Amino acid sequence: MLIRDRVTLVPHHDWTWLDSRCGHCGNPTNLAHIGSTPLFTMVDWDIPPQELGTQLIAVCVSCAGVNVFIEGTSTQFPPVRPGREVAGLPADVKAAWNEARAALAANAPVASEHMCRKLLIHIAAGEAKTVCSNFKEAVSALVEARVITEQMKPWVDRIRLNGNDAAHELEKPDPDRAKLTLEFTQQLLQIVYEMKHRLEQSAPKGR
Repeated sequence: MLIRDRVTLVPHHDWTWLDSRCGHCGNPTNLAHIGSTPLFTMVDWDIPPQELGTQLIAVCVSCAGVNVFIEGTSTQFPPVRPGREVAGLPADVKAAWNEARAALAANAPVASEHMCRKLLIHIAAGEAKTVCSNFKEAVSALVEARVITEQMKPWVDRIRLNGNDAAHELEKPDPDRAKLTLEFTQQLLQIVYEMKHRLEQSAPKGR
């Protein structure tokens, strides 16, 4: 078994299996290594291309998506989206959540936080049945409607504050803060949508 950075190569008969997460479906699964090719860079037409390393090409056994790994680095295309799928999301919320995840995976933390902030006011409008003129009102509306508790308000409000900075301040992007914003948003989505969905799925028939 060969360990190359965060990808585990497991030889098996005529195939080599990569034990990693798929950048398409996000599942931690096996990926069939179907080939390798040198990675070159073209600096100038008058200068011969320089070899940077080796690209490992692998296919996910779950979704058949093609993934490319740069050997000896943590680089993967497409990159694995942070966060996870949340069950029970309405179609529009699911699309926005996936966009927030994809933005952070693409190294666009400002766009990710901005989308999380938009999700917050959308949830307030849908669950608290309140038309909010600003994002601060959205957080208060969620508490007043008992969608979230008073104890949960500080971390839900952090989604608003971080998203506000991302939307209005021209500052250096903060990937760590954006990751935290995404985690808080995922927790909110789980509480508002997923728990209800799982309860409905597990309810005894006829009750």
